[in-house]
Amino acid sequence: MHRRFRLSLLLLLLGWLLRVPVVAQDVIIDLEGNELTGQVIEITPTEVLYRAPDTEPALPPTVLAKSKLFMVRFANGTKEVFPQTPPPTYAPVAPAAPLDITAQNKELRERGRQDALLYYRRSSPALGTIATATVSPFNPLGAVIIGSVRPKAYKNPLLDPEMLKYPSYVEGYERTAHQRKAWPVIGGYLAGSILGLIIYSALNTP
Repeated sequence: MHRRFRLSLLLLLLGWLLRVPVVAQDVIIDLEGNELTGQVIEITPTEVLYRAPDTEPALPPTVLAKSKLFMVRFANGTKEVFPQTPPPTYAPVAPAAPLDITAQNKELRERGRQDALLYYRRSSPALGTIATATVSPFNPLGAVIIGSVRPKAYKNPLLDPEMLKYPSYVEGYERTAHQRKAWPVIGGYLAGSILGLIIYSALNTP
């Protein structure tokens, strides 16, 4: 009876841990590229009202001025870009003098960085790290390998194929995506290690 109870509790905990990294949240992005996750309650003509994941339900939502925001990306995949802060436009890259080429490369890298903030999905490295850490708790080798692999721009179907022709854009995207990958890998490693220890304890307790 006690063994069955422990296994039932283990399955409930396993489901919770695997659900944590991929719980869908709305994402609010400001003009500096910073992200806030939570639940968007209401969008008015001048403000965005949202509730952070750790906010008590009884407390009022946080109010943000739309003039300081770039867009909202909703949990269902849709997004709303605010008219007063439209995404930057980029002139076609054309042959130019050396100084102009330098400026264009900087602009392309910035475009790649912005696209990494918008379109790079961090759930896959988190789940992969959870799996490797569960099999071998507190062995960092799997997490190190996963974290060291730089995301490839051409593997993201959400990016504009025309932009992938420019090395500066690809560099900006991949560098920013790699930076954003670090915390999901760390979180997956810790969650998987704890889960692995719980499974090992449950299976080896008489």
